[in-house]
Amino acid sequence: MGCGSSAAKNTPALLSPNKEKSQDRGLDETGSPLEDVDEKDNGNSNLSYKDPAELNNQETATSSKAFDESGKNRSSAIAQPGFPSISKPTSMHTTPLPHDWNSADHIAETCPILPGSPLPELVDFFNGSDLSDVLVARAIFRWITLNIRHETSFQVEDDGDFVLPEVVVTEGAAREEGYAALFAELCSRCHLQAHLVKGYVKDQDYVPGTDPSTTSERLSFWNVLVLQQGTFCVDCYRASGERLFNDFYWLPPASDIIYTHYTEVPEYQACTEFLSLDDWKILPKTWPSFHRYCCEMDGEVKSSFRADSESLLKIDFTIPDHIVCRSQIIRLKTMQKLPQSYSYVYQDREKCSLYSGYPNSGQYLLRLFGRPRDGHLEREMEDLVEVSVFVEKGRGQEALYPVVLNFYKRFLLFGPLIGQLVRNMPAYFHCKVLGASQVSVIVGEHTVPLKKISDDRNQLTKGKRPMLNSVRNQDTEDAAQAKPGAAGNKAIAGEVALKEAASALASAAIIAATKEELLESDIHTESKPPAFTDPDHDPPTTILVTPASPKTVSVPDSEVTSVWAGEAMISTKEVFLAAFYTDKIGYVKLVKFHSTLI
Repeated sequence: MGCGSSAAKNTPALLSPNKEKSQDRGLDETGSPLEDVDEKDNGNSNLSYKDPAELNNQETATSSKAFDESGKNRSSAIAQPGFPSISKPTSMHTTPLPHDWNSADHIAETCPILPGSPLPELVDFFNGSDLSDVLVARAIFRWITLNIRHETSFQVEDDGDFVLPEVVVTEGAAREEGYAALFAELCSRCHLQAHLVKGYVKDQDYVPGTDPSTTSERLSFWNVLVLQQGTFCVDCYRASGERLFNDFYWLPPASDIIYTHYTEVPEYQACTEFLSLDDWKILPKTWPSFHRYCCEMDGEVKSSFRADSESLLKIDFTIPDHIVCRSQIIRLKTMQKLPQSYSYVYQDREKCSLYSGYPNSGQYLLRLFGRPRDGHLEREMEDLVEVSVFVEKGRGQEALYPVVLNFYKRFLLFGPLIGQLVRNMPAYFHCKVLGASQVSVIVGEHTVPLKKISDDRNQLTKGKRPMLNSVRNQDTEDAAQAKPGAAGNKAIAGEVALKEAASALASAAIIAATKEELLESDIHTESKPPAFTDPDHDPPTTILVTPASPKTVSVPDSEVTSVWAGEAMISTKEVFLAAFYTDKIGYVKLVKFHSTLI
């Protein structure tokens, strides 16, 4: 069920599981409240910020007139002290579990024993099924999630800790501890070893980095199921959910569930290295989708970050290429959502960088969302991870990043990435787009086509520089094959030297050449700009746009990724990067930029 783990660590000596249960409910003594743990002094770690244009496309940063002439050198940000970080937890048990739960789920779904029936009848039903131990436990888990509803105002036992399993089955409702008590009781009567665990959970309202032991409201209940394959977590309460069944909470890898569920019993954590409560607070707050999609936080793994001296922050993740992401910033004091222009998600295959900037000082929540690129527009973005960000001095209300308008088209924006464009000045645009026959900049009523630099039939490759260098090397090989003889060799040597020099200068040479070609072809503005439509929102009945280009643009294969670059004069408050696709009517807006007057 896991997505792989990092290198294993030395496994500490573990206590043997406590198999003693109470006579009535099959509960072990770990149900007692956890003792408070004093918070450690936070250490310091350096967190440096680097400009996205510098990291992913250094050429763009050095050549963009709009940014250079605005006098904002964002690549020289000074790192501020950060927060403690820890290594990624790893699971102790790697024995595979069954992948097919259909037989057990069918037993639970067709069970004739419904809420309102006596508990012994339900026990007899499960004991009479012809299933293995792990499948019986799965059937119990699925029956509970199907038939027991969430309830807050409900009868409790005298000590106030647990809801009686008999009452849960009779009423068909339970609080969180009632779900766990019922699962433990049913497993016990079916000769399975399931413990009820009391600890802390990072739920929807938990603020990353805070101490959950300061309030009793953070106490939670779940189960630990001991199987031949190992010790696993089961959370019937959260698996049932309020809307949909969530299978993540059935036997998740310990290295995943430890991000959200904490108990002080080492063997119930089932990790190769025991985590203290202080260590657990450092882990970022994740949701099931983060682990289901096999995502990872790169570098420092922690729940709290501090923005740098320019109120900027960059966090790197590894996220599968088929997952498209977006982000959101919330000011914690007012729970106000910031505009999308304060954060930007850069994705290049599995590399995902989350950039953010903050208008005012204070504490913020930075969230990352994701969903598969399957074309289903109605599917909602799913929560992936959330961290806290502390800002000492804000940047003001300036828009920082371009706003992505279409999350379903495959493209990479190399620049401009940070800062507003400057009106009445040219800006240089550079991107890579999959399956587009033309990419243009929309400035008011003007459509400014960009120049195609190259094609890549391997879709979105990692980074821009290796792809451009491979094109140049291929040109050099072609020239060498076409010019034999001494004179030809001399010409080859000169051409190779020139091309090597151009490659060493990176984007500066490419940008200069592209700008010169654009000026010579006089395509900065069109005398009769085509009408602009957005087919995703208001599909027209006829084709209104024909992509313009100084040369004939052949319609590329849907698998061809083309690199586009060019300059446009900024004259409006909003500027759009748009692409023309053969299967669409008109241009499709990809990104929106903001501009300002100096």
